[in-house]
Amino acid sequence: MVASTWLFLTWLTHTLTMSTVAFEMKTSLNLERQALLESEWWAYCISHNVCIVDSSTSSHCTWPGVYCDHARSVIEIDYFNRMIIGDKFKKMNFSCLQNLTRLSLGGQELTGQIPSNMGALSKLAHLDLSSNNLTGPIPKEVGNLSSLRYMYLENNELSGNVPPQLGQLSRLEGMFLYQNNFSGQIPSSIGALSKLTHLNLSDNCLKGPIPKEIGNLSSLLYMYLGNNKLSGPIPKKVGNLSSLRFMDLSRNNFNGFLSQLGQLTNLEELYAYSNQFLGLIPSGFTILKRFDLSHNNFTGPIPVQLANLITLESLNLSYNNLNGTIPDFSYDAFTYNFSYNSFEGKIPCNFRFRDPSAFLGNKGLLMAEINFFCSPSSIDSSKEPPRRKEVLYIGLPIVVFIAFSTLWCLFLSWRRRTIMKISSQESKALKNGDLFSIWNYDGRIAFQDILDATDNFDIRYCIGTGGYGSVYKAQLPSGKVVAIKKLHGLESEEPAFDECFRNEVKILTEIRHKNIVKLHGFCLHRRSMFLVYEYMEKGSLFYALRTDSLAVELGWRKRVKIIRDVAYALAYMHHDCNPPIVHRDISSNNILLNSSLDGFISDFGAARILDPGSSNRTVVAGTRGYIAPELAYTMVVNEKCDVFSFGVVVLETIMGRHPEEIVSTITILRDCPSLMLKDVLDSRLSYPNNNQEVAQSLVLVVSIALACLRFHPNSRPTMEQVCGQLLGPGSPLPGTLHLVSLRDLMNPGICTVDNSREINVLP
Repeated sequence: MVASTWLFLTWLTHTLTMSTVAFEMKTSLNLERQALLESEWWAYCISHNVCIVDSSTSSHCTWPGVYCDHARSVIEIDYFNRMIIGDKFKKMNFSCLQNLTRLSLGGQELTGQIPSNMGALSKLAHLDLSSNNLTGPIPKEVGNLSSLRYMYLENNELSGNVPPQLGQLSRLEGMFLYQNNFSGQIPSSIGALSKLTHLNLSDNCLKGPIPKEIGNLSSLLYMYLGNNKLSGPIPKKVGNLSSLRFMDLSRNNFNGFLSQLGQLTNLEELYAYSNQFLGLIPSGFTILKRFDLSHNNFTGPIPVQLANLITLESLNLSYNNLNGTIPDFSYDAFTYNFSYNSFEGKIPCNFRFRDPSAFLGNKGLLMAEINFFCSPSSIDSSKEPPRRKEVLYIGLPIVVFIAFSTLWCLFLSWRRRTIMKISSQESKALKNGDLFSIWNYDGRIAFQDILDATDNFDIRYCIGTGGYGSVYKAQLPSGKVVAIKKLHGLESEEPAFDECFRNEVKILTEIRHKNIVKLHGFCLHRRSMFLVYEYMEKGSLFYALRTDSLAVELGWRKRVKIIRDVAYALAYMHHDCNPPIVHRDISSNNILLNSSLDGFISDFGAARILDPGSSNRTVVAGTRGYIAPELAYTMVVNEKCDVFSFGVVVLETIMGRHPEEIVSTITILRDCPSLMLKDVLDSRLSYPNNNQEVAQSLVLVVSIALACLRFHPNSRPTMEQVCGQLLGPGSPLPGTLHLVSLRDLMNPGICTVDNSREINVLP
């Protein structure tokens, strides 16, 4: 009897417990559903008949952007194309969404402040409120989000101090607060975030010093503090960030020394420009790729360790007080700027044919010697014993003077005897088409005109370097200004460079198009090899996009016009030339601009005429960052390689910078980054939301660019199709440009951005 009673009570207790749990679960689900309904977040898509949300019949788990677990509890709310929340953000009762793990509302026109009841989301791991119009401070209750791993609040109008409660987010891996109006100091509590890998506080109004506790972030990989009002020295404990790969301290008021940064042996990129740092350049880096210390007060010489780095891709030491000689760098295939310092002595021979503007403002540098007295032996002369150097320094000038005087006398005598013979040989070479062909001038006269106009190719007339030669500006006696590309002396002896040079002559003499740079003449001779082009006053597109004054001059209409110019020229090469011509090196450096900012394709040294009867296999050519991915494994060149490069140039033109991350995401992950179009537009130009025509053009060219970047070559459009799209009337733009995302434009077919209007993209 007792046992039966005990079993009955056990069963009754279990039943009541299960009933209570079921009731509580049902109540919880009802509360979730009610919270979603009362938020009115789905009001826009309902009113525009884009989604169906019926409070009486449909499950909230079927609503757009809502994702539930097996128990029908909401675990994710993700934005979708018709979910415009605006000022209704505050209406959501977040305390009812206890199981929410992901809230992604980037670019949803959110306004107002971040609700404090978000602190109740104890399971939230991913919070994305980026690219909205949120204002006010971050509520301290956000510090209660104990499961949070990633917090994206960038590109808003948030203000106030960064709350110290964020230091309680022990699982946080990424904190993105950039492009807001935060003020005050960086809280020292951030140093407690032991799992933090990404810290981005750039583009705010933060002031004061960097807290020394940041040196405790042992997992930190990327630290962005640029463009604030931070001041004081960099704490020594920052040298403990042994995992750090990227550091941006630029555009602040920091001072003191940076020697402790030399301990960051894993650092790949360091930007500390536009501060008040002083002392010696830090050394100790082993894999540094990009290094910018410009516009500071650094003194002393360039460290030997820095000169020995073979990983360098970019080095900017301009506008400092550095002195001594510029050392021979072990690896010279990188961009650099040593201008406006106090360097002296000779420019190293491995820099002899590079951009001379990189050495301006150094009164002690022997600029005139940049092209002369360089040979393999002189490059290695630094390794000679000191006493041997002293003998050379004293005796060599005397020997050279005597030898030069003797040779000059012999030359004058020899010249009188052989001038007629030379004239005869040159006439024969001209007849054979081997010397040169420049307009209708007599060969020798034209050659002398060019030598006079450039003072025998003096460095003063050098305006840049190409793939295999230097480019000079020359004004001929007729008043005509031309650009001359001269093959370097040493490289002219290399068969590969000679082939590129002759290849460019061959192609440019066979094609004619208004947007392909015009070849006026050429000289192919053992004494000198150069090409004579029409002169482009505005330089390259690369230069224009990276020079603020020129970039502003390149308004949206002009940029779209340049894109059209390049597209038409490529379409001519691919479809109007028989056989087709593939450029193979389309990049912003090889797009030149005239005084009217029209675009012209140049540098045909790597171009190839396709042979329909062959496989067209070739070695990889082109500029890194613009090369189609299939060339890495097929080695087959065709028109679609140029199409891919064109897509990169289009995005670069619209963004004002190279779209490295976007291209990598598309080619490696086969996906498009979840970025809004408005966030990638060049911020130096005014936002085109109020200009329907310009906005429509931007959407069109970006959609074309993304189509050109498709991973599989066969899925990319032809340049003929691209031109057809650019020539078409297009469709009306929706009223809100900032709702368009790159992912929208990446989809094939019709990209819908408004219920009643569509934007045509390539199929």
